[in-house]
Amino acid sequence: MTFEQNTTIESPAELILVIVFDGLRPDMITSSTTPNLEKWAAEGCWFRNSSSIFPTMTRVAAASISTGSYPSSHGIINNVFFHPSLSADTALNTSQFHEIQTAERFFHNRLITAVSLGEKLAEKNFSISIAHGGSAGSAYMLNHKAKLNSHRTFSIHGAENCTTSEAVSDAISIHGKIPKLDVPRHTICRYLTDVFLATTLAPPLPAVGCIWYPEPDTSFHHRGIGSEDSFAILRSIDTEFGRIIDWVETQPNKERIGVIVLSDHGQITVTEQVDLAGILSESGFPTSSKPLDKHIFSFTNGRTNEIRLRTHDQYLLKDLVSFLTERPEIGMLFSNPILRDHDLPEGTLEMKKIMADHSRAPDLYAILYDDDTINNLGIKGCGLFTGGVPVGFGMHGGLSKYEVNNVLMLAGVGVTHKEICHAPAGLIDLAPTILHWLGINEQTGEGRVLDEAFGSSVIPGTSVVDTASHGQYQQQLTTISHKNQRYIVEGKRIKPGLESEPHTC
Repeated sequence: MTFEQNTTIESPAELILVIVFDGLRPDMITSSTTPNLEKWAAEGCWFRNSSSIFPTMTRVAAASISTGSYPSSHGIINNVFFHPSLSADTALNTSQFHEIQTAERFFHNRLITAVSLGEKLAEKNFSISIAHGGSAGSAYMLNHKAKLNSHRTFSIHGAENCTTSEAVSDAISIHGKIPKLDVPRHTICRYLTDVFLATTLAPPLPAVGCIWYPEPDTSFHHRGIGSEDSFAILRSIDTEFGRIIDWVETQPNKERIGVIVLSDHGQITVTEQVDLAGILSESGFPTSSKPLDKHIFSFTNGRTNEIRLRTHDQYLLKDLVSFLTERPEIGMLFSNPILRDHDLPEGTLEMKKIMADHSRAPDLYAILYDDDTINNLGIKGCGLFTGGVPVGFGMHGGLSKYEVNNVLMLAGVGVTHKEICHAPAGLIDLAPTILHWLGINEQTGEGRVLDEAFGSSVIPGTSVVDTASHGQYQQQLTTISHKNQRYIVEGKRIKPGLESEPHTC
């Protein structure tokens, strides 16, 4: 799919700023914690129903932002994933720069299998410059051809973890050493803003300047959603946002600047650690995230667990699915479309329903259970997790509405819809919208131009509900169809007899 470019924008932007707050939930934007952002949002177009992608993980989202495509097209199917031909016993960790470089060599420089915004900009002699405070892998995903196209990406992980090392050395020469990665990352966020305003946006200005703050995601992970530290970092990044908006106001061409604010995903609170691989192994399905010859299934940890059969006995998958549907820890199950010919039991939904059916996709995705439970700090959304995030702290990766619904706002030149917009939208729409805003009439990816922000009528989407059941197990996926696009709203397991009202854990 590609978006349809029907109109040419009357007043193209000369500069577009893209400001990303990793993990920011829309309901955390309030007058008390983020006054600058809330005030600014009131003067722009807030796509309140915006959707992330699946899995709701940062590197997956970064690739979708960059390419305007779903994982089914760009190939970054999870933060960590197996590829048997790359390594039979070790998963690719896309946060690590050296692992990405190894994968690029293996895939003949086609780790990302979709065209990026950076490539499209370079074709028109435009550039994108990035100041990135997240993982080295996430910075890479945002513009993986930066070096080839003479663009600049700064990463807080240093010159050795960045394709454009000169962007890092230049920043250090002006702003001093990169601060330690403390939690919360107050100092890093201030440093990142310094780099962005003085170095990333140094003349000659790029067409697109992007800053990616690692907060509040980091503090949600390590301090909890709703903790004092989480609110403190929200106030801190709001101050940094205010600095950027103040910079815009001082520019002689401020009337020709567009600003996009977004987050890559939301988060929920971990209420229980589940050793799913252990449960499977003890039940006759030898499974490991570091598989040996004795293991029949490989497995990745997280809110969403990928499961791959390491033998050719497809009947084992049939038995495994039946077993998983009987487990209370399981929320949702998605199966690879190629398995539909192997008589899997009912109960799974096809991965193409969530735009995750890339050739690298696993046999199964198992998402752990979540619900609307209120955590001990008063924040809705809780769920189970396999991995290293402690109980009581934040995580993401699944399909709860609190993980899927992301922040997406536009303001500046050409934006006439200056209020909350309820039109469906998502991360895949960023790249085509940026090109349109710059006056570039090109097609890229699967997203659409967010033309509602520029005055087009707001047309409601059509809700689509898919269900699957097996015995007592039932799951439900809600997506919305809009302008030839499909966006994820939420997915959940239906447990009969549970109270409809949220309760406190």
